[in-house]
Amino acid sequence: MLCSPPILGQRISGIIADGGDAGLAERIRQAEDGFFRETDFLNWNAETIVSAFESQGFDARASLIDQTEERLIGARDVGAWFDRENSRWGIFMGQALAQDDFSKAEEILRARIQAGPLPWKWKSVLLVAACAGRADRRLKKTRPAAIL
Repeated sequence: MLCSPPILGQRISGIIADGGDAGLAERIRQAEDGFFRETDFLNWNAETIVSAFESQGFDARASLIDQTEERLIGARDVGAWFDRENSRWGIFMGQALAQDDFSKAEEILRARIQAGPLPWKWKSVLLVAACAGRADRRLKKTRPAAIL
């Protein structure tokens, strides 16, 4: 199974960092970390999915896969993300960041999308699972570079 946990997705802080404002990017990164820690339904990763399968009696292994694609982000997307009333991220970040930082981040992102597609980066989890005690040789032999 291949899945992409939100916590391993592209972060706005990464886009801001690529734009050259390291201080602002770090403040946003810290706030984003808080957002994912406090949002249970988004706070899952390779370890938690392996644990969930193992708790149901499966032998499971996971590896991380780095992904990148060009994404064309529109003004409506940015508006939805930075919406302080209807976006979970926007509400959280609007409270976690100083008003100037929140506004500057939106401004930088709006300027960046005018330049064209963004290199959107995230990690996916490749999960291999089999019934416990009946794991075939393929599960045992599967050893991607980053087995968890």
